[in-house]
Amino acid sequence: MASCRIARRAGVHRGLSSIQPILSRALATAPGEPGTCHHTTLAQNRIINPRYLMRKNGAHHGTQVKKSSVEHSSPLVGQREFHTSSVLGLLEDIQSCLDHTNLLMLIGQNRAKLNEDHVSHALVQLWEVMKFTPNRTYILETEVHPNRDFLSLCVLAENKVHLIKEEVLADVFYAAIKLLDQDLTHSLIRELRNRCLNCLEGMSCKQLSKVAVCLSDLNEGRMSSCGAVTHAFGQKLDTIEDIRELSAWMRECLPLASPSLCSRSFAKALEFVSGLDADSLGKNDLRRILQTAAKVRGSPPALVDKCAKLFLEKMEKEEISVKNVCTMYQQLKGGLNYSGENIQSRVSSYLRRKLPDIHDGVEATLVINILADKATADTKFQLEDKAVKLIDKVPMHYLPQMCHGLRMMSYTAMTPLTKKIARKLQANGCQDLPTDGIAKIVEFLVRVEGVDETLYKKIYGDLIHMLKDAIAPGRVVHIIYCLSLLPLSSVNNLVFSQASAFLPQLHTPGINQLLSSIVRISRRLERQGPLPNSCTSLIQQLQERAINSINQITSVWYLNNIIDFLLEEGDQSFLVGVAMQRYSHVLSKLTPQLAVDCARHIFRSRYLQPDLLDEIAQIVTQNTNKITPLQVAYILSPFSSLNYKPKSTSDLFDACIGRMEPFLDSLPAGYMVDVANLCALSQRYPELILKKIFSLDFLTRLDEELETIPERSMMYRRKLMHLNRSLALDRPEMQVPWFHEDFCRDILKNRKVLVHSSLREIQSALAEVLGGPQFLRSFVVTPYHYDISFECVVDDEGSPLPCADYGSVLNQLKGVAGGVLADLMQWGTQTKQMPDGAQRVAIDYLFSNSYCTNSRHALGMIAMKKRHLELMGYKYVQIPYFEWHSAELAEPEDKLQYLHELLSQSVSSSPGEATTPATTPLTTPGGGRMFPSRWDPQSDIALNGLSGMQNADFVEDPLVMKVLHTFDRMGSRRT
Repeated sequence: MASCRIARRAGVHRGLSSIQPILSRALATAPGEPGTCHHTTLAQNRIINPRYLMRKNGAHHGTQVKKSSVEHSSPLVGQREFHTSSVLGLLEDIQSCLDHTNLLMLIGQNRAKLNEDHVSHALVQLWEVMKFTPNRTYILETEVHPNRDFLSLCVLAENKVHLIKEEVLADVFYAAIKLLDQDLTHSLIRELRNRCLNCLEGMSCKQLSKVAVCLSDLNEGRMSSCGAVTHAFGQKLDTIEDIRELSAWMRECLPLASPSLCSRSFAKALEFVSGLDADSLGKNDLRRILQTAAKVRGSPPALVDKCAKLFLEKMEKEEISVKNVCTMYQQLKGGLNYSGENIQSRVSSYLRRKLPDIHDGVEATLVINILADKATADTKFQLEDKAVKLIDKVPMHYLPQMCHGLRMMSYTAMTPLTKKIARKLQANGCQDLPTDGIAKIVEFLVRVEGVDETLYKKIYGDLIHMLKDAIAPGRVVHIIYCLSLLPLSSVNNLVFSQASAFLPQLHTPGINQLLSSIVRISRRLERQGPLPNSCTSLIQQLQERAINSINQITSVWYLNNIIDFLLEEGDQSFLVGVAMQRYSHVLSKLTPQLAVDCARHIFRSRYLQPDLLDEIAQIVTQNTNKITPLQVAYILSPFSSLNYKPKSTSDLFDACIGRMEPFLDSLPAGYMVDVANLCALSQRYPELILKKIFSLDFLTRLDEELETIPERSMMYRRKLMHLNRSLALDRPEMQVPWFHEDFCRDILKNRKVLVHSSLREIQSALAEVLGGPQFLRSFVVTPYHYDISFECVVDDEGSPLPCADYGSVLNQLKGVAGGVLADLMQWGTQTKQMPDGAQRVAIDYLFSNSYCTNSRHALGMIAMKKRHLELMGYKYVQIPYFEWHSAELAEPEDKLQYLHELLSQSVSSSPGEATTPATTPLTTPGGGRMFPSRWDPQSDIALNGLSGMQNADFVEDPLVMKVLHTFDRMGSRRT
């Protein structure tokens, strides 16, 4: 009685948090022992959570319950009698109870008799009967009757944790986490966790895998506790007999395992998968294996292939839910970059077929994410319609994926869907979302027209609030990245101060991302005025640290990841150069697979690195069997596109083509066209592949393949045209006809002519050098449809001839009306036969994208164009951008002298020869010398320049003026 009074006073004066230990001891003590409270009211009470005191009915004092409530919640009450005569009978009652209300009543009525076996089996059984119950947390915490019994059960379990048998310990731990998923810091979970970690050596593989799942639920997947489970499981790996246990452990713990343990685990998984068919393998096991393979490097291709086949079989049998189909496909395509079995088209077709039957917001979000990138207009309409209907059912943590999918659909209009998304964000905010999810939302919103600025301010405020509380360096970097995307004119100084404070803790990827974000913010602030000193000093520090961190990298794999990020960001090209130069210091660590990634980076960056390319060529030539046929294009692309020929060029191309040839019937048609184009750029023409490509069966297969990817259809048709042109010009003996004339004309009809300011400047200067615009044709399309900037015609003595008399391929087009192109086609109709010895001169202005990023080495496409134009009879003259805009040509007179020397050199050399200083100067139409030995800009001929356009003797002058004026109007509108 005294102890009860003390407990009641404690509850009044100190709250229930103080009374809970007293009541715990009272409930855990057997009747008759010292300290037992026999007061009727208190004996019937359970541990009461403080939130229950706020209930309108007050605190519960007794077990009396409304009869109607009990009858509705548990129809079996009163219809069965529990066996309480013995401990064994009570255990049987617990294990046979199939209703959570009955089970909790049984626990409450017999709590004095409960030992550790009863408590452990009660928790496990309670989870078994409630795992499929919706709102189970609500039932356990707020329903009138059972909540107190459940809390009493938790207290009893906590007091008896040290007595629970090891064989059921993992099951109890798992059940407790699932039942208390709203309070993972509960003391019962903490005690069970500690006990499990002390008993790992005696646990079986099944129990260890369950403990690993529990630790992952507690966000300890990268902590020492999970490492201990990994070590214990590794010692028992050879004894495992169930793929379910293996897959569960692999997904949670394999990222912490050593390379040897990873290899053993994957080998064991392959052994299990190879011996099972689609019906025997559980969908969750398959999903977990794919998730692990996507997270951990080194998964064997045979395992991925087998899993992909089983996945497609189960999908076609409709044994997997739409959600699981989306999850597994994302692992295969995104994480593992798997492209076999025509998986993309089969999954897309399946999801399109299932789309009308989807009524779940999460499933709709996942389907949009998969179908958005390559959706046709009709599919996009269906996806939008489905999103509008289900957007209210999409949980907030899935909203970033919805926004990402809509962005991939190029969704930029302010429609009812975007308005609903905006309202959802306004109502719920972003503070509870992960930072990468906020980034996806912002990346979508900034592309939508007409988004209210108040929404941006709301997101900005949430991000600033998150930045104040952020203590992890990675979180700070991601928040600042999100802030850099918002289109707001001002930035809180907290951004710069937090970035400076966390800068010493960042590794190379974080430094690079933070630098890109701060630079993006600074560009926006520059529009408002001078940058604050804190911003400029921070950028300088970031650049220095980024360079130093890159120069300390010793891993090729790590360096590849850094360059991947830098290329995606695209803001810090100088860091790409620093990273590419770093390859020279890690060449000894290059492997065939790493060489594939390096080649891909060289191709994407257009950065010429001869020592790296030589090493790639040597490694691939010696280890061709270690690359896949689908990686041949990655290997050849930098050599062909950058026009670089290593010492072992022939061996490299022969090895790569030989790796492909046994698989020609199974390789994608578009991929074979890609490889053939790369070979053509390097003047390599593998006959077996080319004969395959230009066969009727292959072209039919290519058409069928392009129908499934309509957005890439035009790209591959252009590539096939380029390949056809190369064969017609370089290898006429192969007798592949030129069959793309109509295709090229169709492209020409829809082409838009955009005139750069440098081209207008060169056009005017060339007209002056040649003696008038009638000697120059601009923006010409040659036979076989090469574009050149300018064209002129000279006779055998070097005198310019009027271009209007000698037309080009443009004159063959008919039925084209309107636009600049129509004007170009109409003037210049060929009326005369070119005289003997006359020569066409093609003049090209080469922009910066015609050269390697770090040098003045022309790309492979430019070298091929020069070769082909000379085969067609042109003399080819190039005007590089770095020469035209150099300091030596700062004055107009210098530019005219430069053009004169270029044209003189081209006229004095034969097609295919290297241009040398001119021996025969250009002459005037009358036969005299066009220029004096030294170009004099004040000479009479030079002064005639554009004034010749006023001469009435030139019939084509009005048409010339019309074209030039049209170009001027286009250029002024563009500027």
